[in-house]
Amino acid sequence: MNSPLLDDYKLRELTVEEFYAVYSERESLYFTTSTRDDLDAGLQGEERERIAARRAAFPHAERFQWGIYIGDEIVGWTVAQQSDHDTLLMRNTAIDPAHRGKGLYTALLPIVIEHARSGGYQRIQSTHLAANNAVIVPKLKAGFIITGLNVNEKFGLLVTLTCFLTQGRHHLALNRIGFRD
Repeated sequence: MNSPLLDDYKLRELTVEEFYAVYSERESLYFTTSTRDDLDAGLQGEERERIAARRAAFPHAERFQWGIYIGDEIVGWTVAQQSDHDTLLMRNTAIDPAHRGKGLYTALLPIVIEHARSGGYQRIQSTHLAANNAVIVPKLKAGFIITGLNVNEKFGLLVTLTCFLTQGRHHLALNRIGFRD
């Protein structure tokens, strides 16, 4: 992946190692409203071993991480992975504060949607803080619909958004949530 995004911005594929290096460096800059809690705190040795074994046994699925660049400077990223045979999960997208509000996220969405569609996925899902309008509004405009709400012990109230990649699935989902033609 090395493609134009918007104006002088480009997307470039990152290795997992490159992504985690940038993520570690910029996490506190990008996610100022998130709290970093150690959800494994208090686990004993045997509990940690069982959790590590479960994580190791999880099937390896498609995953990509794309950096958002202007010139040679990385100013953001998006990470997605396959969560089941039909679903691409947009796990994390972040943009430097100085580059927000320029339409980068809006420009990114059709590229991710086309990647998923051409890869044979039936849907794209993502979960966000319920008040994160900077992400929710562009996704709704791009054709995502609200398919769930839940309260998470780490993040609080979350909204799940889904983009159905075929008209049949989109129509069925709208009918199931009460919209009738």
